[in-house]
Amino acid sequence: MSGPTTINFDGTGASCYFSGSSQLTSKYAASGVTFSNNTGGAEGGAILNQCGGFGFNAHSGTDFLAYNTSSKGVDDVLTMTFGSAMGSVSIWVADTVGEGASLRMQAFDATHALVSSAKVSGSRVWQQMTVSGAGITSVVLSGGRIGAFDDLSFNTAFTVSEPGVLALVGLGLLGVGFSRRRAV
Repeated sequence: MSGPTTINFDGTGASCYFSGSSQLTSKYAASGVTFSNNTGGAEGGAILNQCGGFGFNAHSGTDFLAYNTSSKGVDDVLTMTFGSAMGSVSIWVADTVGEGASLRMQAFDATHALVSSAKVSGSRVWQQMTVSGAGITSVVLSGGRIGAFDDLSFNTAFTVSEPGVLALVGLGLLGVGFSRRRAV
């Protein structure tokens, strides 16, 4: 089993502004993910350099993925589609407006059923959002005015949170205890 794939969006020669960028689609297809939106323009999903005066720097490096809902026709939705089913997806998020707006992340399976979702209040401080569950084939990012996303990480293995792991271990130990008690 291989570990997670992480994309930091750096090294692309990114523009400082949406007007100098192009729409992000299959640039990372070889890594297992493609990007789309309902508008077809760069404002609906592009890699930008932090030099554009967003009110924050990239989470790592100098570039990040972003969309701009103040542009005409942009509906603040960016979809990531994975080449194979994922068990967990995480990404760091920030918003130029700062406090108030909500940034959302929804994970869907191949039948378009909701698998998991996460939401954070918009902030110029980077926050991590994670969704997990069996069979994630797409993730939708939405909310905020200029949503910025960095350090995308995805893994085919379904990860269970630490409290979940502890609960499973506890149930296993109880099962062993009961079976030993019956054997005695």
